[in-house]
Amino acid sequence: MIVIIETSFLYALVDKNDKNHKKAAALIQEKASGCTFVVPFICIQKTCQLINANMSGNVEYAFLNGVLKDFNIEFANHEDLARSLEIMARYEKESLSFYDACLTAFAESLKTNLIFGFDLKNLEKIAPHGFKSFKLNANP
Repeated sequence: MIVIIETSFLYALVDKNDKNHKKAAALIQEKASGCTFVVPFICIQKTCQLINANMSGNVEYAFLNGVLKDFNIEFANHEDLARSLEIMARYEKESLSFYDACLTAFAESLKTNLIFGFDLKNLEKIAPHGFKSFKLNANP
């Protein structure tokens, strides 16, 4: 089972003071044996910005080493970006962000609807192609 790990979840794993830290750590541990965890590069960039703004460069460096060791990383290609624009156009009334459209495009290319994250309200309104909805397992 493929699970996409989103920025809010990654940040919660890193920041022990984050209100969702314990939940994120427990969920990763609980699902570790039956899941393949995939982190879109866009989420790594966004998490690094948060870490750098709220913690330190040393924490950012340790985070990146951990991501390389513990997760599969998914990079966007031309087709992913084109699909993201199609998704944004389709959900124009919902004002879907490029970031959320990218997550949706990644989910479609990976043929999954599972995302771990804590700030995914926009994704509750949409569904990746081939699924009725997202399964947002880490929502509070």
